Amino acid sequence: MALNFALQVLPFLLFIALGYFIGHYKERRHYKSIHRRKSALLNIPATTLAEYDNNIGKVAEVKLACGSTAVSVDYYKRILAFFRNLVGGEVKSYSSLVDRARREAILRMKESCPDCDIFINCRLQTSTIT
Repeated sequence: MALNFALQVLPFLLFIALGYFIGHYKERRHYKSIHRRKSALLNIPATTLAEYDNNIGKVAEVKLACGSTAVSVDYYKRILAFFRNLVGGEVKSYSSLVDRARREAILRMKESCPDCDIFINCRLQTSTIT
């Protein structure tokens, strides 16, 4: 009886462990990519301010720049979030997803117009795709 139960539970636990390690590896790799690309674009500021400081100089050109990304959640983080929702509190496993998506979107925006001097009035929005 105990052996039968162990044989049923073991694949589930292996699946959870595999999801954790693969998800953790991919997340670390994505953060490394973000930091590497970010260092090349550090000299281009991005601000949420809606007004441009005219003391910097005359505006030669205005462009609309967009940066979008979609980051999916792995099963391990989904299971952690399920248990966190039962007791309440911050879902830290989802916080890293939102952080990665925000950083990636800003980088993509900067990469879309690499000749810009400054990005003003930047807005970030999250949504759920089902």
